[in-house]
Amino acid sequence: MKYILGIPWLAPVLLAMFLVSALHQVAHAAETGKAKKDGASRLTVQGALVTEQPVRVVFNLGDYTVPQGAYTSINIAVIEAPQGGKPSVQSGYPASTITFHAPGTYTLEFLLNEVRKPSCGGVLLNPLLEERKTFLIQ
Repeated sequence: MKYILGIPWLAPVLLAMFLVSALHQVAHAAETGKAKKDGASRLTVQGALVTEQPVRVVFNLGDYTVPQGAYTSINIAVIEAPQGGKPSVQSGYPASTITFHAPGTYTLEFLLNEVRKPSCGGVLLNPLLEERKTFLIQ
């Protein structure tokens, strides 16, 4: 029998740990993929679309819950805005707040990702929602 670090039983234990971790990741990927495919993820906008009034954007994942040990990452990108109209954004989950400072048409892209760190070697990213919305601000 080949020894790892001088311990004969270490190789089978490490292999078993690796297999259990891999099976868990496959099961989790299938579960999160199902949530995205079913269209359960959506966002809603709450509030008046006028300048200097906060607008609340709520992320809804339906029946899906982010598992323990994972966290969400929200990215809100301004794709199009009127001259001098960069909005103030406070991103968060399950809701983010956006305040528009100039009237006009804005296009924003919303990305909601689940992030997990299964090992010390990196992170796994699971996209949960990606949506563009156009706002006409008065």
